[in-house]
Amino acid sequence: MIISNRGKIILAGIAVLVIVLGIILYVVLRSEAVPNSEQLANQAGNSMNGSLSVKSGNRLVINADNQPAAITKDTAPVLDEQQQSEINLERLATDFASRFGSYSTTNNYENIRDLQLFMTTEVKTWSEKYITQEKAKNKDSVVMGITTQGLATKIQELTDNSATVVVSTQRIKTAQSAAGPEITYQDLLLKFSKQGDSWLVSWIEWQTPRL
Repeated sequence: MIISNRGKIILAGIAVLVIVLGIILYVVLRSEAVPNSEQLANQAGNSMNGSLSVKSGNRLVINADNQPAAITKDTAPVLDEQQQSEINLERLATDFASRFGSYSTTNNYENIRDLQLFMTTEVKTWSEKYITQEKAKNKDSVVMGITTQGLATKIQELTDNSATVVVSTQRIKTAQSAAGPEITYQDLLLKFSKQGDSWLVSWIEWQTPRL
């Protein structure tokens, strides 16, 4: 089919019109998808509590004029000296109770002797007698061992120079002569004395066990 010159001009005009309409449509859609600066300011002003979350841990603060004022970073609460001292004391008591209550006849109760560094002179002497008593009590067992785990710790009293702490523990006792492990729950009462910058154990007393 042969198209006349007039027909070619009409087809060319239609093609140009289609292209122009396409460009106009693209510009309109793009302007609707991308918010302008006024829309962004309105969004910031309508955000909860006058702030817009930028990313986790940071906040973009918007002032009364809907303008960015500052970016602040959320931080964890700072513990005061008293709170930090209590946390350190609880950790010390938990670790001491777990190690003090875990020993066996095969290691000759060396776990307790290793803890003498954290004891006052009086408690060091007492701990040697305690080891002797435990050896005599378990002399009929060929092999005996106890594993102790601290479950919870509570400070009952705390002053500048002394503290009383109770550690709740789970104790698992195994013996070669026994049919199976024996599990008990037992509290350990610890008293501490402040000497210099260090807490030393000044009293150790196992409470009545709970099956």
